[in-house]
Amino acid sequence: MHSLVLDGAYFVAGTDPFYIDTNRAMRDAFRYTCERSLSCAGRPKTTNDLIGRLTQKLRKKPISGRAPNADGEVSEVTVDVGGLIYLTTAAATSPTLYRELDAAMRAALRAKPYNRPLLRLARETYYVGGAGPVRQYSEGLYVAVACNDYPLPFDRSSPVGERPAQYKEERDQLRDDAPSSFTPFTIHEWVTAPVEYFDICLKWPVPSTNVPAVPQGATFPNTPTLVINGDLDSLTSPEGGRYTAEAFPNSTYVEVANTTHVTALGDFNRCASRIVRRFMRTLTAGDTSCASEYNELRLVERFDRSAEDLDWGTLKLRTARVAAATVADVIARWLSMGGFTGAGLQGGTFETRGGRHVTWDLDDVRWVGDVRVSGTIRWDRTTGAIQASVGVKGKGAEPGHLALSWNDWDRNAQATAGGTLGGTPVGFTFPAP
Repeated sequence: MHSLVLDGAYFVAGTDPFYIDTNRAMRDAFRYTCERSLSCAGRPKTTNDLIGRLTQKLRKKPISGRAPNADGEVSEVTVDVGGLIYLTTAAATSPTLYRELDAAMRAALRAKPYNRPLLRLARETYYVGGAGPVRQYSEGLYVAVACNDYPLPFDRSSPVGERPAQYKEERDQLRDDAPSSFTPFTIHEWVTAPVEYFDICLKWPVPSTNVPAVPQGATFPNTPTLVINGDLDSLTSPEGGRYTAEAFPNSTYVEVANTTHVTALGDFNRCASRIVRRFMRTLTAGDTSCASEYNELRLVERFDRSAEDLDWGTLKLRTARVAAATVADVIARWLSMGGFTGAGLQGGTFETRGGRHVTWDLDDVRWVGDVRVSGTIRWDRTTGAIQASVGVKGKGAEPGHLALSWNDWDRNAQATAGGTLGGTPVGFTFPAP
């Protein structure tokens, strides 16, 4: 074998059937995203604090209501404790969840709750329908691998009828030995959440021959190996990635800041993909310092029903910032869309096209209820450049037209807005949304 690249690696020779490290990674990831975001760092309540507070609220009463998914399809959705676990763990593959969950939870925890942003995230995230084309992802293969190769909370060689009791004993033992393993969630809440699979193999046939994925005493090859993990990935945690790298005697481990699960495949010639290509050519990762230089995820500052509830300065500045927030909200939906038409948080529609260079056409899109935004957005995913030309109207805005721009790859990115509002030329600079 010439070389080996593991992007989003996990140590299959581990012995923990509950993968407690994924919860540690989840808490770390929400701490990192808050600490690194201008709109979140320094708040008295961290994102992890909010997850704990919302968990307590949901134990008393789940939150239900109608909300659109990224394609604008509206239906009833409920967020209970299991749903919140779904959201927090799904963030490992969804920058949009990291971007919006903090503000959505704060909105839901207000004395007069505003639940639509949280319900929309749930509507976009909850798994529905089939698994998709089997050539892209096979659920059957996943279950077969999990049930035959992964550590399980029962003895896979036991008869099927004996496994439930063994599984209960393992859960009870974990609750006695380490009750805070899945803080802020209880052991029971975590293992019974709809996104978890701890009991999926209970009825899997007893293997005729049990061959461990990594037999005891196995040695790993001296093949040049690159292990690369995003530091916001709680699906295959950085902790698991480091263990994987340590197992290979000729390995390099690279942790990529501010990235989620699988870093190099879609970053359009940014650092991770360059490191991989260089490693494949030369068998050395070379200078990997750029892995620490990815821009932070910009968290939504707050969600409000109307523009007048936002403390964003004068009417004209507030209009520009609401227009930019609407643009950013539309772009965030793109990552979860199944089609080419979507809807604003509070109404209006947009259409999208393109892959490397993406364009949206907005028709009265409302991020807040009293401001309507129409026009065009262009996002060059090969450079990070975002540009928008939009018209703004509504009782919460100074009507007019704005040209907006910022670069999605910039650290602490600044947005510029120029044009005419209320018949007067304007020009603003403010933190990019």
